[in-house]
Amino acid sequence: GRSTPNVAWSTAFVEELVRCGVTQFYVCPGSRSTPLTAAIFKSTRSNVGVVRAISVHDERGAGFRAVGYARRTGRPAAVVTSSGTAVE
Repeated sequence: GRSTPNVAWSTAFVEELVRCGVTQFYVCPGSRSTPLTAAIFKSTRSNVGVVRAISVHDERGAGFRAVGYARRTGRPAAVVTSSGTAVE
């Protein structure tokens, strides 16, 4: 595939998160977060058994899952969402 600045930055960002110990990602996929989502899922293939990505369809649920993971393990988790109205 063609590399764009968004793909390059997303890949570098995810690699740095993993290097710093963030290995659990909760992803609410959307068109505007596609490069970041793709970089996370690429990282799961490069770091099999180390990096985990879980697709979540509700942003609040993703946040609660990340907090629960952090409390249980003492390790940080990342949440990725797409832009939206955030209006119920």
